Amino acid sequence: MELTKYELKLAEISIKKYRRFLYRKSQLIGWFGAGIFSLGLLQILPLSPLINRILVDIGFVVLM
Repeated sequence: MELTKYELKLAEISIKKYRRFLYRKSQLIGWFGAGIFSLGLLQILPLSPLINRILVDIGFVVLM
């Protein structure tokens, strides 16, 4: 089975994306962000409101 030029180009782009660290580990990074976000939002730890707000902001940025 031979691929057309367009299919080869798409395959090369896909391989380049997969080799990136953030692309391969995006699910793990997302769960880490969700944990930080929930710690700040649910205020489980006895921290000051400022630190809880910072955790919510950091978790949101990591999720996005």
